[in-house]
Amino acid sequence: MKKAIKIALTTMVILCMMLGAMHWFKSHQEEKRLIRQEQERMAEYTIENFEDIKKIEFTSFEQNFSTRSWTTHITINDNIYVKYRVDDIGKNRDIGIAYYIEESGGKRIERKKDKKKSNGNVEVKYWKG
Repeated sequence: MKKAIKIALTTMVILCMMLGAMHWFKSHQEEKRLIRQEQERMAEYTIENFEDIKKIEFTSFEQNFSTRSWTTHITINDNIYVKYRVDDIGKNRDIGIAYYIEESGGKRIERKKDKKKSNGNVEVKYWKG
């Protein structure tokens, strides 16, 4: 009888662990999808709002657990560094520019006067995580 109870408890523990792992994996995949969606939105925002964008590279995408906001670091044209912030991924809320640094001697990008799409020749490298 004791052996049957041990086998039943062990089986239940293993099943609970498997269900927990499946839930974690599913939520992790959803988070990765939302991060990629936000990166695409930030790239589009950058292309629509600034002139002379030739290359966009995402170097990080992290969540601040105390504020629950997400930040990403982007390198534009290999010499301009921007940090964007969004409050919640997947909600299409406003994108905030946390800071903007250009390397010494680098050409400063200017804001577009009218929001026209770029000609589409922008190289975008997404952060994989």
